[in-house]
Amino acid sequence: MTVLKKIGIILGILLLLFLILGLVMPKDITVNYTRSIDVPANYLYNMAQDLKAAAAWNPFIAEDPTMEITYSEKTAGEGASYSWKSEAMGNGSAVYTKLIPNQRIDADMTFEGMDKSKYYYKFKADGNKSTDMSWTMETHLGFPYNVFAPFFKYSIKKNYKKGLSTLEELAEKRYEDNIYNGFEVMDKSQAKRSFIMSRNVVAFDDIQKFYSQNLGAIFQKVQAEGLTMKGMPCGLFFKYDMLSKTADMAAAIPVNEEKTIKDLTSITIDDRPAIVVDYYGKYEDTGKAHDAIDAYMIDHGLLMDAPVIEEYVTDPLTEKDPAKWLTKVIYYYTKVNK
Repeated sequence: MTVLKKIGIILGILLLLFLILGLVMPKDITVNYTRSIDVPANYLYNMAQDLKAAAAWNPFIAEDPTMEITYSEKTAGEGASYSWKSEAMGNGSAVYTKLIPNQRIDADMTFEGMDKSKYYYKFKADGNKSTDMSWTMETHLGFPYNVFAPFFKYSIKKNYKKGLSTLEELAEKRYEDNIYNGFEVMDKSQAKRSFIMSRNVVAFDDIQKFYSQNLGAIFQKVQAEGLTMKGMPCGLFFKYDMLSKTADMAAAIPVNEEKTIKDLTSITIDDRPAIVVDYYGKYEDTGKAHDAIDAYMIDHGLLMDAPVIEEYVTDPLTEKDPAKWLTKVIYYYTKVNK
């Protein structure tokens, strides 16, 4: 028997085995990993139900730092979705299809060239603080991909373990140190404050223009009335309309006392509890600080009381480095009865 003939027989046997495996190996695959995390379920749920927050512990994103990610306009809750392009991980998309607050999140996921998959997170409280969080994928692997199912399951489970381990580390910081979205969130009572302001409904894109047109004029009138400035210029936000992308807001100067001034309005906010974040950076990125406070308030059962205040502590005319611009973001609140 020639060498080539022997090789042919061996290859034929291997091919036959491959075909047999393809017939007997299951095509419907389930991968699951569960981890016990010493954090209440609502903390973990909030870090998963927001896709941008989940990106911080998503192991597949960590595998490819060059991955291009595109989020839908809605990034949290039912209907939130994102897509990705990656040379290492392939291209695909995912969408949240059903959520049960603090209990479960379901999603559909599609990889190019493959059948649609489903994955879900489940959160099961284990005592007052600890939570068993599971991450499960259900997918269909047609022939010949099902032959490699054991390797597929091992790889996915390894990544799920890595992801939930990272989530555990981040969640413990959030729970124990009040670190949200990279910001320290502080519960600080605020003293009574009065403001002289110009209030209007302003498009999000025109907020900086609104400040430029009004803050200087307000300051001049405050000085003319003999009032003392008690802090730095502020933005007061009474209501947001995400549909029209506008805000009922005011450009405001904090003063020593409330006073009626022609063409301007005034407001006094009594001393009350508030959540505060010190944000350093460009003004257009302050939304990250607001997101951190929103998550904190949900976790702690707090309800925002308008107005939200942004106090622009650093003068950009004297400090040219945006990384050093301090904005204090302040949310007054009341407790929600649970």
